[in-house]
Amino acid sequence: MEALEAIRNTQQETLKIRDDHSVYETDKKHVMICGGTGCLSSESQELMDTMNALLEEKNLADKISVVKTGCFGFCGQGPMLLAVTAH
Repeated sequence: MEALEAIRNTQQETLKIRDDHSVYETDKKHVMICGGTGCLSSESQELMDTMNALLEEKNLADKISVVKTGCFGFCGQGPMLLAVTAH
């Protein structure tokens, strides 16, 4: 239990983000790419790297974020990508 409490204490700042909705108050777009095992084996990391490079090249990195997520649940169809607006 002490080890779990120590982990909890070290992660308090990260956990506060869940309650801080101001991080969502932006017009920035988010491209969410699955980082689950199935999608990683289907080269989702390479997709993520390519998208980040293109966003930098086109000067759009300040308007669009590429975010690695957990599994979307469609492993056989990966790599999965979802574009969302943070509103």
